[in-house]
Amino acid sequence: MVHPDADPRLSRRLAAGVLAAAGRVAREQGVTCYLTVSDPVLERVLVWAGAAPRRLGTPVVDRHGFTALALEIDSGPATIARLDMAAQGERVKMAA
Repeated sequence: MVHPDADPRLSRRLAAGVLAAAGRVAREQGVTCYLTVSDPVLERVLVWAGAAPRRLGTPVVDRHGFTALALEIDSGPATIARLDMAAQGERVKMAA
């Protein structure tokens, strides 16, 4: 959870760092990708950070009005490197 008054750039960088660390642990355990149920805000952070999340199905609105979506995220070295770059505040460019 991010404090509403927090700097959005810092929040994105912190999220990218946490996701890079999770990706490294997953990779060390032999996991090639992981699945998450997230909201559209985290999906945008993942895209910004170069993680290239892939939507699995269509978004769902829960009984409280929150949108949730299932995402697949690769835990390969290239993804982890892009997340590390984003965590350092570097601009991440995706290959075409």
